[in-house]
Amino acid sequence: MASSPYPPIDEWRVPEAAVAGTLAGVADGGRRGVESGVFWLGVRGPVSDVTAVVLLRGRGIIEARDRWEVSPEAYGRVGRRARERALVLLATAHGHGFLPGLSSLDRRHLVRAPDLLALVLGDAGEERDPTRWSWNVCVDGGFRTLAGAELARRVTFVTGSVQFAR
Repeated sequence: MASSPYPPIDEWRVPEAAVAGTLAGVADGGRRGVESGVFWLGVRGPVSDVTAVVLLRGRGIIEARDRWEVSPEAYGRVGRRARERALVLLATAHGHGFLPGLSSLDRRHLVRAPDLLALVLGDAGEERDPTRWSWNVCVDGGFRTLAGAELARRVTFVTGSVQFAR
């Protein structure tokens, strides 16, 4: 039997630098009155470390007042670069101008893979406390919110650096 391309993730380790890079990228869009976002990349395993933050701008990226959209071509560009570095997509993160949480549009159109995180920062991306972001994990093709004790157990904030890319 072949091994799964999506081994289960029990814990995500998120460096403070990943939080800072996410805030910088997402809040910039919020200040411009649009949604914007980043991808978190890393090595997938039972404990998955976020090692890179990719700020998505330009060709194939739609930043609008009520949506952030990444074209298949833009996903492909990021995927090729990630594969060259033996990294995979661990999370998407974007901001909403209101309270954090997945919108109905997010629930219909976000990329899906087992244990992929979908994060939403409220307050137009200005919410600085990552424990107040909306943390959602893809399970059985849909998204389930991680909160409380489960969030504390499965997401660990660590010191350390990350690579930044555009």
